[in-house]
Amino acid sequence: TKKIEESKKENELVSREAERLRREAADDAKRAVGDQLKELSYRNQELIDENQRLQDSVAKSKELESSARETMVLRKQVETLQKEWESESRENNLLRREIADLKKRERVQKLQ
Repeated sequence: TKKIEESKKENELVSREAERLRREAADDAKRAVGDQLKELSYRNQELIDENQRLQDSVAKSKELESSARETMVLRKQVETLQKEWESESRENNLLRREIADLKKRERVQKLQ
C-alpha cells in the first residue's frame, strides 16, 4: 500500500506538472497567435494605405488625362482662331489697299 500511495502522489505530481505545462503551452500559443495577429493587422494597414495611395494616384492620373485632353481641344481651337484671324487680317489688308487705290483714283479724277 505504501507503493500505491507513493505512486498516487507521483501521479498527482506528474498530473500537476502536465497541467502546468499544458497551460504554459496554451499561453505561449495565445501569445504567438496574438503576435501574428498584430503583425497581420499591421501588414493589413500597410496594404490599405498603399491601396489608398494607388487610388489617389489613379484619380490624379485620370484628372491629368482629362486636363491634357481639354488642353488639346483648346489648342485646336486656338489654332483655328489664329488661322481665321490670319485670313481676316489678309482680307483686311486687301480691303485697305483697295480703299487706298480707290481714294487715289478719286483724287486723280478730281484733278482731271
